[in-house]
Amino acid sequence: METIRSWNHPVVKEVRGMGMMIGVDIDGEAWPVLESVLSKGLLLLSAGPKTLRLLPPYIITKEEINEGLNILKSVLNQ
Repeated sequence: METIRSWNHPVVKEVRGMGMMIGVDIDGEAWPVLESVLSKGLLLLSAGPKTLRLLPPYIITKEEINEGLNILKSVLNQ
């Protein structure tokens, strides 16, 4: 959550969560973002029309987290 907040990205409106479950409210529809990150190898869920849900497995590595965040950030920058 801290990393996503630190981006100060204009599309990201709110980041919240508990443990490894994170919700990212965005300015715009979630579905195009979900499709785009999936095409780059990142599976996210939605939690409403404007909310991305990150729910990684507990065995995820820091490298995998960083890779996923890089994919998300690149898509949000488009």
